[in-house]
Amino acid sequence: MTWRDNLRPGSFRGVPFFVERARTELRIFAHEQTFPDRTAAERAIRVIPLGHGPRRFSISAYVIGDDYMERRDALEAALQQPGPGRLVHPYRGDRTVSIVSVVRTDESPQRGGRAGIEFTCVDVSEAALASRADTQAIVDRDVDAFISELADDFDTSYLEEATDSSIAAESVRRFNGASSALREASQAISQQLGVIDNFANRVRAFEADLTRIVAAPSAAARAFLGAVGAVAGLPASVIDAAVQSIASVRTVVDDTLDAFAPLARYGRDEPPLPAVSGGDQAQLRLVDAVNTLVRGAAIFESARAIGTLPFASRQQAEEVGLRIADDIDEWILDSPAAGDTVSGARLFERAQVARASVIRRLSTIALTLPEVVSHVVPHPQPLLVIAHHLYGDARRETDILERNFVLNPDLVPDDLELEVAK
Repeated sequence: MTWRDNLRPGSFRGVPFFVERARTELRIFAHEQTFPDRTAAERAIRVIPLGHGPRRFSISAYVIGDDYMERRDALEAALQQPGPGRLVHPYRGDRTVSIVSVVRTDESPQRGGRAGIEFTCVDVSEAALASRADTQAIVDRDVDAFISELADDFDTSYLEEATDSSIAAESVRRFNGASSALREASQAISQQLGVIDNFANRVRAFEADLTRIVAAPSAAARAFLGAVGAVAGLPASVIDAAVQSIASVRTVVDDTLDAFAPLARYGRDEPPLPAVSGGDQAQLRLVDAVNTLVRGAAIFESARAIGTLPFASRQQAEEVGLRIADDIDEWILDSPAAGDTVSGARLFERAQVARASVIRRLSTIALTLPEVVSHVVPHPQPLLVIAHHLYGDARRETDILERNFVLNPDLVPDDLELEVAK
């Protein structure tokens, strides 16, 4: 495979362009100290690394053809939109970037049918970038924008498809089913965290609201979205009482994702609907709209909530990030409206931005956590001895105990596999 085989067609927010030249800038931050009275060169200069900034891409793009003016206008409009967007860089692949420069367009009679467009953007998807930005606040902003667009997209689908009572009745059934699944998620989280009934009562109140407004699906959709957000926020509200050790930290994160898994797959495993006379296709599209709303809310609200919970290790944060990214990608691929309509295109864009924010949040968390490895106890011995052997400090017995369920720290059995920090 040659380097040409790895090139990808350039685009920004889905608008294609050709690339004449692309330049990448990576700024390195360091503090330099000099000691003139020292003779050895390696001792006379001391450089203290302070990390690096995000990558910046300077791109000289162009559009060409008889319709180049339409292509030019589309690319300029995409570059002017606020917020991060998806850039397909011919040499760097998929990136999430924000435009940070003047956009320059160059046209001339000598190069008719062609417009050159130059812009500079900053890469906000760099996982290794340790940023001081409030990444959870960014997640909240972008997930809120996605949820709002999700509701608007559902409104558009419903107005287009729900033209008679037989079709609308199916949406009622779908919302009732989703409400039941949400109640089960709430009960699962409550049981896992030892939460008393007050949280379950909140979900039952949402269910009562849904029953009253189910004849107005737009209101029902928004009530359901609010209910999902409330349930997803349960673990963070009781985390101090629920978590007694690092081992239970791991359980809270995994249990939260597992509780929302049925909602994240809502409608995927059901048999096809029976045909409805005169409206079977409209009914199917409306059911798809409800399923898209339910699954999208469950995936993104649980992803938002996960970013507020503690993690046990760097590996756990990275694994959860991959799981959430896979769920979001699967939702995007399965969503019939994503990219096919104006509202679907906006929803797709919001999903991509929120995805980047969630992954950045989890990557930032991962950088602050220790890596862990497995240690098999070779023969029965006290945990104090194991801690001294691993760390040269018997006092770190507590660290090991917090990560593992050890019945008798005074005599740990052989062949027991412990998770320990590196």
